[in-house]
Amino acid sequence: MKTMIATELKQYRSTLVYLFLAGFIPVLLFLYFFGAISRADSDPEAAAFLDYHLVVNLSLTVTLAVVSVTGAVVFARSVIADYVGDRRIALYMYPYGRSPLFTAKTLAALIAMGMAAVGTVAGIIVFIVAQQAWAVIPDMPLAEALVFAFGASVSTAILSLALTVLSGCIGMWWRSPLGCLITGVILVCICGNSVGMSSTSSLGVSWLTTGVAVVLALVGVFVIRRRTDTDDIL
Repeated sequence: MKTMIATELKQYRSTLVYLFLAGFIPVLLFLYFFGAISRADSDPEAAAFLDYHLVVNLSLTVTLAVVSVTGAVVFARSVIADYVGDRRIALYMYPYGRSPLFTAKTLAALIAMGMAAVGTVAGIIVFIVAQQAWAVIPDMPLAEALVFAFGASVSTAILSLALTVLSGCIGMWWRSPLGCLITGVILVCICGNSVGMSSTSSLGVSWLTTGVAVVLALVGVFVIRRRTDTDDIL
């Protein structure tokens, strides 16, 4: 299995940096964007952006959308495309079976998308540390901010990976790369709200959603893995 995963990972070598930036740039960009609103706008409603919990979660919501949709694109192009049309004929010639191949392809896509998850966490940490030199959001305690922001970013990173796999499995079920992308967008709209709702120091809603998404993703992989061995179409 290690050899199979390593072989599949080779196709991602040239895109790992871009995947990292897909998580790093949006979270850092919108952290400064939402933080700057409170300084540039004298409207009392803009004062809400002085709450770093709100700024962090709004930025993570946008990042979740970017990373999850990117993950759906990666899964559609690197996994589902091999099971659609004439390309699936080659799978019948694979000596180790179609089920292990699906597992290897899924794990390789997940590992590659892990770079985007790392980028999300890294962007949060860079922002928190940079706050000590140039405070965009005033009165932001370093220790408390690091604990909250790190927990929120890790939760969002795991959620984005789970949504990638879940949308990929649904796309595999329908044998449709486009279906994978549409599902990814729908799942982001549903789950992204839970990240935004965690606008206080409580991360319960976000972690609950993440846990449910992870379980559903694992169930999806189990179902598709069995189907690849039993369904002649796949």
